[in-house]
Amino acid sequence: MLENLIGQSTHVLPNALPLYWLIILPTILVLIARKFFNLPLFIIILTITLPSLIHSNSGSLSFGLMLSSLIIFACSYSFSGIKIVNHLLPRKFIIFTVSLFVILFFHGFLTFQFYSDTFHLNRFAVSFAGLFILIAAAFIFVHNFSKLNSNEVKKIMQWVWYFVIFLTILVLIRFAVFSPVYKFDFTTLAIFSENSHFVLACLPFFLFKFITSKSPSRLVILLTLIFLAFALRSTTLIIGIGLCCLIMDSSIINRKTIFYYILLLFIFLYIYFTFFHSQLSDINPIRYILDRIFDFFKPVTVNTNMSSLALFKDWHEAFINFSHTKGFGIGYQQSGIHGFQSYMSDLIYLQSSSSVELAKEDIVPWNIKFESFAIAPKLISELGILGLLAITFYLKYFVESFIYLRDSVATSNYLGNEIDILFHSIYILFFLSLFIRGTGYFSVATFFFLSSVIYLFFLKKNK
Repeated sequence: MLENLIGQSTHVLPNALPLYWLIILPTILVLIARKFFNLPLFIIILTITLPSLIHSNSGSLSFGLMLSSLIIFACSYSFSGIKIVNHLLPRKFIIFTVSLFVILFFHGFLTFQFYSDTFHLNRFAVSFAGLFILIAAAFIFVHNFSKLNSNEVKKIMQWVWYFVIFLTILVLIRFAVFSPVYKFDFTTLAIFSENSHFVLACLPFFLFKFITSKSPSRLVILLTLIFLAFALRSTTLIIGIGLCCLIMDSSIINRKTIFYYILLLFIFLYIYFTFFHSQLSDINPIRYILDRIFDFFKPVTVNTNMSSLALFKDWHEAFINFSHTKGFGIGYQQSGIHGFQSYMSDLIYLQSSSSVELAKEDIVPWNIKFESFAIAPKLISELGILGLLAITFYLKYFVESFIYLRDSVATSNYLGNEIDILFHSIYILFFLSLFIRGTGYFSVATFFFLSSVIYLFFLKKNK
């Protein structure tokens, strides 16, 4: 029923997770949270893992995020009783939230008048309600997190770091090109169904650790990320590493540091070319990443990398939909229902059909309908000028967050400012979901991004 209401072609409920577990699992998690964890730590771990785990079991990432949000409500009630939030909501936050939903409602109403024959009202209504639930859950998380003192934040982030290391090991076992199970379908082992989902969810915590560490530890973290990028063949992570490197101020790089960077780089290259390069053949990570980069400078064909095709498709549709609607947009969550459909969807279908035939597997070719692969073109396509304004607003404060983190690295001014650094890190790395590799509005990265917006603009002390 929920699947039909949302109007998606994929399963909303995971096949491998029986319905009764959707009742039992949240109850167990709430009890565990009350007994063993503080709420912010529990919310971070829950949000990273549960949506991705449900998605790995053939479920919907959006459904997993909504389930996580409802568990957050239950946990908050379990901790605080009926006084979930024991102070008045910030006036600016109320104005912002009400304004956002009023704008979306009237834009949807006008779009419905223009496209009443094809406008999917149920999908709009469910997504409208889902966004409210997401913002409310993010507020609960930030409200509880912002009340903690510096030592409590450090302790939480230390446990989160241990958990991210554990997830990294699982992802390497499942997706690394040198892993013995690389060619087998053990997706649930890694929790994440794709390595890019891991990158989008966990990279902000790597950046936080990078900024709040001493210079030798920063070197280890940076080299670890580079190793992960090539082992997982992740262009998204390569771009994220580039953002992390730009944050490094030249004043923290002395001759001794440069020597160690160059030495470890040569060791890495020697090990790679000696033991791995000749063994990887068609899954060679360097060749794979270079091909992805060169895709942007070559004509689009059926042989273009599928991930690149998906990104090109989103931007192609955004440009045409923006032009055809005179900048108004086709409506919130109406992509795939009406509006321009790029020919690149057909190229993806043909490429996946060819792959299925070659592999001789009983898999349905990929017929893209509702999927989106970057949030910025989806905003432009659906909301038109309003989407462009939202992206412009993001980029304005992206620069401010970038300067803040750069100054924090240069001056080692992170003691006592850990929570600020965390949410600034989340804010700037949302750039990846926005422009490079997103999974739609309802994703783990979006939950943390909304949390960063709520903290930085509405709850941060001495803004």
